Amino acid sequence: MATDEPVDLRKLVYPETYFVGLSPAEIRLALLSRGVKFEANRPLRYLELGFGSGFSLNIHAAANDGEFWGNDFVQAHVDGASAIASVSGARARFLPDSFAELLTREDLPAFDIIAAHGIWTWVPDEDRAAIVALLQRKLAPGGLFYVSYNNTAGWSSVVYLRQMMKLYLAESGDVKSADVSDAVAFARSLQGAGAAYFKENPIAATELAGMDVRDAVYLKQEYFLDDWKLMSLAEVEAALAPAGLRFGAQFPLITHDDELVLGPSGQALVAKLQTPMLRETAREAFQGMGFRQDIFTRQVATLNAEERRDHFRRQAFLLIAQPHSVRLKGPSPWGELDLGARGCAPVMNAMAELGDGPHTLADIEAALPDIAIDDLITRIIMLAAVNVVRPALSSAEQEIAAPRCAALNAYVLGLSGDNGAVLASPVLGAGVRVTPLEKVFIAAYASGKHTAEAIAPALAGHSELYGRSAHEVAATMFATSLAHFCAMRLC
Repeated sequence: MATDEPVDLRKLVYPETYFVGLSPAEIRLALLSRGVKFEANRPLRYLELGFGSGFSLNIHAAANDGEFWGNDFVQAHVDGASAIASVSGARARFLPDSFAELLTREDLPAFDIIAAHGIWTWVPDEDRAAIVALLQRKLAPGGLFYVSYNNTAGWSSVVYLRQMMKLYLAESGDVKSADVSDAVAFARSLQGAGAAYFKENPIAATELAGMDVRDAVYLKQEYFLDDWKLMSLAEVEAALAPAGLRFGAQFPLITHDDELVLGPSGQALVAKLQTPMLRETAREAFQGMGFRQDIFTRQVATLNAEERRDHFRRQAFLLIAQPHSVRLKGPSPWGELDLGARGCAPVMNAMAELGDGPHTLADIEAALPDIAIDDLITRIIMLAAVNVVRPALSSAEQEIAAPRCAALNAYVLGLSGDNGAVLASPVLGAGVRVTPLEKVFIAAYASGKHTAEAIAPALAGHSELYGRSAHEVAATMFATSLAHFCAMRLC
């Protein structure tokens, strides 16, 4: 409900969500893709700023060896996240402090990773200043900062839509009874009356059309908070410069593919630009993304070509889809993506033939001697970008995380409701989304039901059967999905 007071972010209760870009393994791979080395010589120390429900932080604390901290000024978030951490036994601390209050704490260690997801754009200047001060004091040399924010290149045409809807609520005749849907309806009435703005700004029209399925909390944060600041990548780097940070890489990995994102003409143009930041700024124009996820680094090593190859050879990857089930062609924001034309099928087939993974890139290279290493790296990055393979942890790291992940997953699988879930994988050091049907299957298998006949009753009546018999679906999942669930140690 709108009120005479500005919307207070502290009173918003966030739905449980998981953000894979916060995973240490995914961050490490994004940096390696760009030739940047990130390695902690001890168990990881990780801080997530403004963790919301804390679900991502709990997943990563369970699935990785290290010490995980987070802050959020909603006490219910802190209490809930702490309770879940007690289930998994993860080394995690959840603090009810503001960013300014974090600066006064004397018990914070130096962190290898500090992350701020969905924070930077939506807080006042003094909070951004406190984050920079925290980075100055508590980010270790060789550490990194993950930050997501609304990017000028993608959001500029939607600024007026936001201003107009915010003004409509502010000047509503009955402010206390007005809500977000009133402002959305008003914007649609303008569009329906033929307002030229929506014709000249198709992105704004698309954004307005999608508001019916947007979460109300998201709409309040994105369109009706007083504190909301667009920035380009160059402006974010300038803001972080006092903390000694430089741009390292962007997430997700699909944004690294210049053939797809830039095309031939764009690649030729960007190649002529002299400075890294100018090249990245030009890439922003081609991407047109309203929401960016970037990784900034402090005093990290830049790898030469041979060092990058060696690091990739040591990196393990897990194939998480059967090759025959992968669609080789599909749409992307920048046109059709053709995995077949990119030569990805032989890589998938080789990984499948190697058997149960994960497999290092050196193993895959040995199985594909006719593919040059740089070409192989390009193909594995593309497969990771479309979530056919994922980076994996070492065996030693997996054994440390496995009991915590098992405990957390048992808790998640035991929750009532027909929703899907995110389970913690000690193999990936990250979360894995499963559908409602997969959730039921995994829970039944984990309970000791190891045949299609035994699991079928648990699946019976599930909406995702789509007219098939429960036994048929159970048998299919045993044949197609179980091996991948087991490879990720989800069951």
